[in-house]
Amino acid sequence: MIGADRAFNYDASVTMQNFVTGSVGDVFTRQTVYNNHPLLSLVEHVVSSVTGSVDESTMRFAPALFAASAVGILTWRVAARWGLAAGIVGGVLLATHPTLTSQRDVRGYTLAVLAIVLMGVAVLDIGSPALFAVALAVGVGTHVYAAIPAAALLVFLWSSGALTSKWRLAGAVGFVAGLACYAGMIHEMGRKGRVFRPRFPIDAGWELLGGGIIAAIALSCLLLLALRQRPPTPILLGAAVTSLGVFGPWLLAPVDLYPRFVYYAVPALALAASAAVKYDRRLFIVGFIAAVAMLAPSLRTWTHDELPNRQLAQVARGRVCGVGYPVEALRWYKPDIVVGTDCPVVAILRPEAIQKDAATARVLWPALCWSVPSAELRARTSQECPVSPRP
Repeated sequence: MIGADRAFNYDASVTMQNFVTGSVGDVFTRQTVYNNHPLLSLVEHVVSSVTGSVDESTMRFAPALFAASAVGILTWRVAARWGLAAGIVGGVLLATHPTLTSQRDVRGYTLAVLAIVLMGVAVLDIGSPALFAVALAVGVGTHVYAAIPAAALLVFLWSSGALTSKWRLAGAVGFVAGLACYAGMIHEMGRKGRVFRPRFPIDAGWELLGGGIIAAIALSCLLLLALRQRPPTPILLGAAVTSLGVFGPWLLAPVDLYPRFVYYAVPALALAASAAVKYDRRLFIVGFIAAVAMLAPSLRTWTHDELPNRQLAQVARGRVCGVGYPVEALRWYKPDIVVGTDCPVVAILRPEAIQKDAATARVLWPALCWSVPSAELRARTSQECPVSPRP
């Protein structure tokens, strides 16, 4: 909750504007640039209705609670099985991984991770098909990629000879129930076209290994040392299915595919690191190094607004125009933002990174001057533009 009062980022602003503050029907019937994580939107809609507040801190409490619960449950169950040192390493790595710390907002990833942890507990720890079905439904109903670790766990059961009819029924019921959350919006999710990203497996692997050289080395060491213990075939098959979750979408090349989608594999990564510490407690320090290496680069951003949307809304009293992302990202703080040519204030989000938006901006506002230090949004009035505006 550090910095929980900072402004919403782009994704959270779209979620708040379109789903959290709308009707319950919007949660299950609408989709906007894939920012509706249905069950998280439902939770936040309830929180907003009960508390009567849409303040940033209030709306960030539930996602933070889901993250904390996932970390606590993983630490507790691993410590009970493999010892306190292994449990602490697993929990700390899950808590500090960038796929979670970079999503400290009104997003569904922490709820999906909690569901994935509970799926693992159901299969690997307590043998509960009922818990698996509920967790699978919540995970898929929040983010579809949560189905990938569920498939890996079912393959683990199959290769162990433990895939009974109860587990098969639990898997089918959980998946169908989760998928049903998207039934009313399926017509809005069928984007046409493909975008093949040649580097996606590399980028996803780098993201999974912490996104930094020190973290990647430390986590790779823990994984290799865990593999030295010759994991049984069911575990290796489950890992193979999890890997297919990266290569399958990569080959299908959907329009929206981002390295952060490997969030579903982070609990498994934490579990593997815990296994290494179980075999050799001296590796605890390696896990601690990995955690610090992942956490340190992000700390300076925790209290800063990713986009100065609130500031722009406060100073821009008149008509505000924007193209592309600003029209959606600013609408939460400036509901009347439009696309037009007669605005005293114009908002552009990272024009150097979004070429289509930049081209549109040059047509609408040929005399526009941009100031984009550190890829941040800036507003400039026409009076502040130099005689020869920068391209």
